[in-house]
Amino acid sequence: MDKKLKAMMVCFLRPDIVMLICFCFAAPTVAAEPTGLVLRADGEVFAEVLAGLSSDVEGELRLVELKMSKNISFRDIKKEIKKVKPHIIILIGNSAMNVYTQYQNRNPNQAFPPAVALAALYVNKLVEKMSNTTGIRYEIPAVTSLVNMRALLDQQVKKVGVVYRSWMQDVLDENTAYTKLEGINLVGHVLPNRDQNMVGKLRAAISKLLDEKVDAFWIINDNTLLNRETFVKAWLPLLGDSSTPVVVGVKSLVESNLNFGVYAIVPDHYALGIQAASMVFDIMDANWSIDGIEIQQPISVKKIVNMKVVSQKGIHIVPEKLTEVDNVIH
Repeated sequence: MDKKLKAMMVCFLRPDIVMLICFCFAAPTVAAEPTGLVLRADGEVFAEVLAGLSSDVEGELRLVELKMSKNISFRDIKKEIKKVKPHIIILIGNSAMNVYTQYQNRNPNQAFPPAVALAALYVNKLVEKMSNTTGIRYEIPAVTSLVNMRALLDQQVKKVGVVYRSWMQDVLDENTAYTKLEGINLVGHVLPNRDQNMVGKLRAAISKLLDEKVDAFWIINDNTLLNRETFVKAWLPLLGDSSTPVVVGVKSLVESNLNFGVYAIVPDHYALGIQAASMVFDIMDANWSIDGIEIQQPISVKKIVNMKVVSQKGIHIVPEKLTEVDNVIH
């Protein structure tokens, strides 16, 4: 037998060489990690949401972040999507949702990857104008906040004043249906969507509700009714010195020294990111489809009470109930 042929036969018969050859041919190829494009607003809250999301998808989804700024436009979104080729898009904050909506509107014939929106006001309404998008609401239902506050306060909460704009009628109706089941009536005062004298109309609405002797106020998150001007000229002058408890939906209005918000229930932002990660995994398991994945409510929340404001307003509380509050401000 030819010497070269013998040498080749020996090599192939050696177990270590046979195993090496088998491994080379049988080893599976490692699939590339899918990519998620994160469009997020700037700020500590949104960074906390992203941290929760990142911690849960690590090793399963590669995240590429694009932070929103005044200079970011739908054209920048288009370039980033073309470069990243994301399997999914995560929208964190209203500015991210707004710019991404513009991008979709400017590219109506394009197929969009699935998207999850969160940490934005009225996600459920905004996604109706978007393609292939679901998300998590930010607002905590009135019944959740009011029932928890009622348990904390040593006084009745049966009639609660609410000022809202006409486009939010369905928001009020939805919340009213649930609060009535708990014996709480939302007394709404509707304002026009636009008005040159919005501050004046807001002051009149608040004054009317105070005259009606409401037991508390529930402040809806609305940038038109709740901004620097309306706060300084309407909300604070009329409710700051009032003994009527004020329930707010944003952390800053109950944490500050404004003598305004008494109680708030807000989403746990880190947990909100983890909840979004769970939705991402569901979409991933469904072969990147959002079919059947509906808008969710925040699962984890934080309860906040400002005891300084409670004292200044002369409000009585049930002391043992403070153990159920996550953040007691003194």
